[in-house]
Amino acid sequence: MLGWLAVVEEDYDEAWRLCQAGLSVSQNPNILLLAQLGLAMAACGLENYPSAREYLAAWLKSGKPLHTPRGFLSCLPTLAILHASQDESERAVALFALAFTHPQSPTGWITQWSLLQRWQSELELNLGPERYAAAWKRGTKLDLETVISDVAVS
Repeated sequence: MLGWLAVVEEDYDEAWRLCQAGLSVSQNPNILLLAQLGLAMAACGLENYPSAREYLAAWLKSGKPLHTPRGFLSCLPTLAILHASQDESERAVALFALAFTHPQSPTGWITQWSLLQRWQSELELNLGPERYAAAWKRGTKLDLETVISDVAVS
């Protein structure tokens, strides 16, 4: 969790160090999953998108304890950044919308992570206000189970 806090504070090098330490010392599956997702988040902050994809894929493939709606909602901001980094702007906006508006979303830390606001601003600038608003509206109507299935297949 300290790694996640470092991500939110945008101390990505420290987040990376803490999450790597979590991976190397823990046998607890929950801590391992938190560390994998923390590494994916830190990698996004460091603009190391291949590593972010690798750790997010490891998290998704584990198929274990944190694979709950809340757990999947926690990975959506990272997934949205990855889509945005690949010029899939409308998909990124839709995933941000789902992450920020779903009733089970852990929005506390999400709203505090400044990188997400910067990505959203950049996406709105690139898409224009109307296309951004339309993509956001579509995202609020996405079915979480369908999104999870789509991600698990890709």
